[in-house]
Amino acid sequence: MDLNSLPPELAAWARGLQQRTQAAEARAESAEARVESAEARIRPTTFAEFLEACHQQISIPLRVEPRPEFTTKGTITRPNGRLCPTSIKPWDFRALALNLFDDVYRMFHPPSAPPRRAFPSIPVLEDRGHQACQAALTSELDLVKHQMFEVEIPVREVIEQLIRIPEARGNFALGEGVLFSNHVNSETEEPGEFPPRPSDAPNPRADQNCVFLEADNTRRLVYIIEYKAAHKLTDVYLRAGLRPMNMWEEVVQRLTIPTDPVAKLQYNAENLSCAAVTQVFDYMIKGGLEYGILTNGGAKVMLRIPEENPFILEYCLLEPRKDVEDNIQNEASDPDQPLGFRYLDTAVGSHVALTLMALQSHPRSQQWRSAATNELHRWEVDFDALVRTIPDEEREMTPPASEYRPPHYPLNPNSSYIRRTRRTRNAACSNPDPPENPGQSSSGSDSDAAPTDGPQSPSVERQERRTPQQRRSKRQRRMPPAHAPQKQPNSEYCTQKCLLGLINRMPFDDACPNIQVHRQHSGTEYHPIDGRQVTLKLERQLNNNPDHCCRPLPGKEGLHGALFALTLDPYGYTFVGKGTTYSSNYESKVYEHLRSVQGSAIPVYLGDIYLTKSVYYLRPDYVIVHMGLMAWGGQDFQSARPSHIDEGEQIARTRDEINAAGIEHLDEGNLNMLWNEELQRVLFIDFGRVRIVEQPQLKRKLSVLKEIDSNDAHVEKKAQAGTFGLDGK
Repeated sequence: MDLNSLPPELAAWARGLQQRTQAAEARAESAEARVESAEARIRPTTFAEFLEACHQQISIPLRVEPRPEFTTKGTITRPNGRLCPTSIKPWDFRALALNLFDDVYRMFHPPSAPPRRAFPSIPVLEDRGHQACQAALTSELDLVKHQMFEVEIPVREVIEQLIRIPEARGNFALGEGVLFSNHVNSETEEPGEFPPRPSDAPNPRADQNCVFLEADNTRRLVYIIEYKAAHKLTDVYLRAGLRPMNMWEEVVQRLTIPTDPVAKLQYNAENLSCAAVTQVFDYMIKGGLEYGILTNGGAKVMLRIPEENPFILEYCLLEPRKDVEDNIQNEASDPDQPLGFRYLDTAVGSHVALTLMALQSHPRSQQWRSAATNELHRWEVDFDALVRTIPDEEREMTPPASEYRPPHYPLNPNSSYIRRTRRTRNAACSNPDPPENPGQSSSGSDSDAAPTDGPQSPSVERQERRTPQQRRSKRQRRMPPAHAPQKQPNSEYCTQKCLLGLINRMPFDDACPNIQVHRQHSGTEYHPIDGRQVTLKLERQLNNNPDHCCRPLPGKEGLHGALFALTLDPYGYTFVGKGTTYSSNYESKVYEHLRSVQGSAIPVYLGDIYLTKSVYYLRPDYVIVHMGLMAWGGQDFQSARPSHIDEGEQIARTRDEINAAGIEHLDEGNLNMLWNEELQRVLFIDFGRVRIVEQPQLKRKLSVLKEIDSNDAHVEKKAQAGTFGLDGK
């Protein structure tokens, strides 16, 4: 309508109405936009939005308190002889992780369907960022808290969502998920299975976290994370200190400290960086792990030990805040070469990739670990002690060759997120394809792939001139297989009567499930060997190969010991071994004194073995060096006993027999009582806490026990803290 054709008064009214209508429409659109914005904020995020929000809300705001007077000093521990790599060299982690990460991205952002919205909303992630970054980091404890929000919770959430995708469960060994824990018993302990940690037990380490795969009601250690406070191990020290080198010759065996100020800074950077990675390396070797991580919060050093050559430690230095932001700046300065937001370079993205690598990796065998431990150099080093040797003003200076070097991105042309340009910092990816970049290598390489500043060290140049055979360390021998199939213990234990006949040179027990194997080695109805020969042969078997016919029992682990299923090959004798982290014959002397009631009130005890050549690593800090060998006692008394038996009468019967033999059991808890189906009675186990019953006819025999009790009082105290049941499988 032409308003000019209307009378002036009517035209003015129409114009006002038109303006009011337009204003109302604008307000409605604005309100609708606000509603959509609010709904977008509170709705679950996509994988891409989740990674970007974690980066912006938790990684970027990280602050470190740089002034030493406001930071914790920590404690200096006794220098430990840590296993030390001979050489360190760059690892092209990004190129290896890219395809793996692309698969994950595609599962959450399928090309023919809307992206899955399965992750926490933006307000939730903002709250996590506030909790993680409200104060500057001053210690390893602060760093642990920050990493919980930045890495641990997000990685666990990603794995949990992958488990819900059938394709992911088929492609990745996800089990029932992952657990981040620094609890010393996290690998196999079940709630309520063992006594509480005593006050004198070691506390969980504040500077380390273990990552476990949970599957089939067990937990398997898959990699470890070592935390170093950023004011102690700075980003610039890591950039300058990590380079291709023969670490043993150039750092550990270095005899002089440089007097030139610049050279001294480089010396400090190499010493601290190498000491830090050595600590992780030591735990990786003993834990049979392929992967590990060292982090100060801002920088992440991804680590790998090749199974064919444990003398080398491979590293890749990541700096998520700089790596991602540098790419954003490059895109802004050169819009014709957009790479998109590099999700793999975020802290969460890189940790997800390494976690999936670790889940698909197999633990190295005990034989491999023992061989590596026996061959590797050791470095008497304490990281905090090294930090204390560097004056504060020196620590605040920048060493040479420590400038940030952005990574050379490997490109996968099928990576959908690389082919999308970012429009806003908090929006999901959009769709236009960027021009191709012909100058970019399709295989890619890390910035660490080769030194870019200055000549290589003389030792590295010498190594490159040598043949592969000459490069091998003179100390290095051919490594045993890391994942060779091992013969497992027999599925059924020998009977009490069978093993009692073994130690007393009596005939076979025809009811033993392994009788046919026993008979193959005897031409008579008697056992081919005796109890002493069993212990000697099994000790030799386990020292030669701890994996052979030896298996730790899930859920049977205490503070100082663990239970193993064992078979003596080829005779087939199958029983349990009570492995301990200390050597003592205290309990074996108690069992020996109770010889008359073995196989009736207590399990048959075969003897003790000592792992001197090849120890058994349950975890890096949990080393079995001794085993007490005994018959399988049975199942938990309360759950396995028949309903018709009199509980009190059964317990009293066993107690009276043990007391009559001169011993009073001081820990008659449920864990130390087993129902034995073969004997149809309750057996007592775990004699770490006993009292000698003085009887005139026993005085001469008990004098031996008294002497042992006096010599091993400290062992008894430890045994009190770590008692555990022998209730089998």
